Amino acid sequence: LSIRQILKNMLAQGFEVDIIGATNFDSKNGGKWFSKIKKNHEDKEYLNFKDDGLLHQLSITSSTSRSEMTTSEISKWYALYQHRLREFKPDLVMFYGGQPPDFLISQEARRRGIPTAAYLVNGNYQSNVWCADVDLILTDTKATSDYYKKKLGIIPVPVGKFIPRNLVVSKRRNPQRLLFINPTLAKGGAIVATLALALEDIRPDIKFQVVESRGNWTEIVKAVTKKDGNERNVLSNVIVTPHTSDMRPVYQNARILLAPRLWWESGARVLAEASLNSVPAIVTDYGGNREMLAESGFKLKLPEQFHNKPFNQSPPKEVLAPVIDLICKLFDDDNFYGEAVKKVQRVANRKFDNDLNTKNLV
Repeated sequence: LSIRQILKNMLAQGFEVDIIGATNFDSKNGGKWFSKIKKNHEDKEYLNFKDDGLLHQLSITSSTSRSEMTTSEISKWYALYQHRLREFKPDLVMFYGGQPPDFLISQEARRRGIPTAAYLVNGNYQSNVWCADVDLILTDTKATSDYYKKKLGIIPVPVGKFIPRNLVVSKRRNPQRLLFINPTLAKGGAIVATLALALEDIRPDIKFQVVESRGNWTEIVKAVTKKDGNERNVLSNVIVTPHTSDMRPVYQNARILLAPRLWWESGARVLAEASLNSVPAIVTDYGGNREMLAESGFKLKLPEQFHNKPFNQSPPKEVLAPVIDLICKLFDDDNFYGEAVKKVQRVANRKFDNDLNTKNLV
């Protein structure tokens, strides 16, 4: 989503944009989309389609999972890349990813004298071999830049987030729900389920809304309740919403965003979107998310053990008790909530201006 918006912004600035890839997808929804149109491309090697002004040229693969790409499919994709370098003659090649085939992108560009920029926004890279031929590394937060300076001796340049207000900001506000997006263990799913379980008894009037994307909320609820000896599939105070491409109705009803991330997250897009909607957030004091909130929101500091894989541990009740008290106060004390909203609005205006961040990127 971030790269897509960056490219749309560059297009609007007058840049010519050429996109190549393959039919691999992070989400099952991408696979479903491809399966619907695949029958119309049975005898073709490549698929071209337009997305709001952006032309994508994809090398067709037998599987929608990148890990299952064959050597011949990688070679076919590489041939497409070389063809576009010859025909399009780019002034800059931009990419993301640190798998062995990705090395070919910057290596081939350097061989032809074309500069490259790589986009890095997670904490998963274990070596700097992938960027040996890269001229510029971009990231979204200073926290991630500092993290990789210490870890690998490389210094990504922070450029912020790119989110047009009109695509995410609701025109009306009815702040009544606790919002959690993409329920996975790494994103704090077990913590949110534990909070919901506790509030189900003491404050059944406080409703959670969980928006599924890659994660499965039911599986998380089953795992958390099983530990308590009473396995369940649902919680009465939780509304589950399927993946949606329009988050405005979701943010319209959000009073608080929960983002208790356990893995290193460079900077959650949902924090920027929530801030633009004047929604305060509760996050773990880890990764780039504390930087995203700046002086707004609320931070929960956890022992290091909870930030280790497989992220299936939930902090003890005494650690989460202050969070439960905070949630109740944000629902009950309008003055306290109003001050939290003012702070998040100031941060949003300063940090998440799409036009300003685009100017800085250029």
